[in-house]
Amino acid sequence: MKDFARATESSAQKLAKGWDSYQSRNVSDALKKSQNYYDPRAGVADATAPIPWNAFPRTLDRWHKVLGDPTPAKQAQAETTADTVIEYLLWWEIGEDGKPAIQAIPAHLLGLLSVEQRALARRPRLGSGAGAEFSMCYRQQDEYCEWHAEHDDQGRLTRLSFTAEPPEYWTFLAASEPDLVFELYKELVGDHVSRDDLFYPDQPVAYGVGKDGVKRWLPFAKKGAYNRYNKWNSTDGAVHLTHPANTLGAEIDLAARASLAWQSDIDGPSPAFDDDPALTRIACAGYGAINRSSDPSIGEQVGIQVSAGNRVSLTDPIGLYIARVDLSTLERETATGRVQVLETDVLTVTRGDADAIHPRKLHLKLQAPPGANWVLGDCFLDNRRIERAGQIARRITMALYADVQNGGADINPQPCRDTLVCRHAKSPGFFGTFDPTDIPTCASATENDWSQEIPYELPTALVAGRSQNLDVALDMHLKLALGAGGGDGSADTAPVGEEILAELAISTSRAALP
Repeated sequence: MKDFARATESSAQKLAKGWDSYQSRNVSDALKKSQNYYDPRAGVADATAPIPWNAFPRTLDRWHKVLGDPTPAKQAQAETTADTVIEYLLWWEIGEDGKPAIQAIPAHLLGLLSVEQRALARRPRLGSGAGAEFSMCYRQQDEYCEWHAEHDDQGRLTRLSFTAEPPEYWTFLAASEPDLVFELYKELVGDHVSRDDLFYPDQPVAYGVGKDGVKRWLPFAKKGAYNRYNKWNSTDGAVHLTHPANTLGAEIDLAARASLAWQSDIDGPSPAFDDDPALTRIACAGYGAINRSSDPSIGEQVGIQVSAGNRVSLTDPIGLYIARVDLSTLERETATGRVQVLETDVLTVTRGDADAIHPRKLHLKLQAPPGANWVLGDCFLDNRRIERAGQIARRITMALYADVQNGGADINPQPCRDTLVCRHAKSPGFFGTFDPTDIPTCASATENDWSQEIPYELPTALVAGRSQNLDVALDMHLKLALGAGGGDGSADTAPVGEEILAELAISTSRAALP
């Protein structure tokens, strides 16, 4: 509502109507999936309650064995992985409908493609094959909270930015109010942001091959369109969410499918999933990623209401929010010892509502107060010096808000989905979810199969060298692509086609490949 009031190219009312239409489509899809999910516009809730979870990616804690043994060393490993961005490589090929379709793959999974696809996959460019390359990256922070850290010349943390804003909203706003989006970026990131960083200064093109065997570049967006993976929202800043699972569509879909009664509600917790009802239920229903904190927690709480015979919905305004930040153990080092640092000294809510009962914070910043002779890197949290933003994320509670209507639910259980859920041999607290038609048993899951499930870690050499230069890792991805074929320079001179590809969709699956 505050953004719409600043509109210059259309009215606040028109923007509100447009956003309502977008959300209404999501809700309509949800209503088709479960009669236990009701339309919040057509009924009055008997109760509203928050569903909380922790902001730090539990996927990473599971992988690094933090849950059973939370040592500072293991926590630091998980936090380092959380700061490692993943770069998409793009290409296009002819789809089942006979039309060119854009594809994307995380660069570190390039080896999973066919030889022909590897020869095409590469960074997109602007204008033509000879145009400037640019990177499209996302963060491995999949709990609907993402962050960016800034450092001084000594490598100390100076400012942290946390966001819970959905990408769909910013894409919608950018299409209607590009000037406003530019101004908001400058307010959140700084005046050094360039408009061309956010909106393609020329049409972005991807490389591929047509039915005629001719390799060419095809545009996948128009000149001036918003790039949601721009550097100020990926490698150099955090304005809205980038992880493919961190979307409003995924949230609404999860709530709808979780509102069905499932056989696991009758059978109870399974020892195969640590006798955890949340894990047992999501393993049965498959409505999200089992390793996360958010999806199992949301599904379990929705399931409790449905098992009681109640219908559920997401509270308007639908979103995923930062509810609370616990900085009670924050201290800073002084010449005479450590002293407590108050939350009000370092924390600012830059977007959203800090209401005490139902807080809906969307964007936070943490930094020392103006004029201070210390920075965040001089502080300790839980007796650990603050070196990574993930340490703060561990103290952040996220929440969505759910409405409940008493009675009326269909509690006849759905049979469990035909999926295979396996424990990783080296990290038994980490699960992989596979299609049994492709992988019939856990023992038959290969390293390539698991590579689509496990987090991406920087090569040991880069970590050992304490390289903070993201370009090093990104350039390594590019060399992988070119080294796999297509590195003969033919792409530079390939023609540009006239057909515009449909823009790459935001996936709702954490690990799904094209």
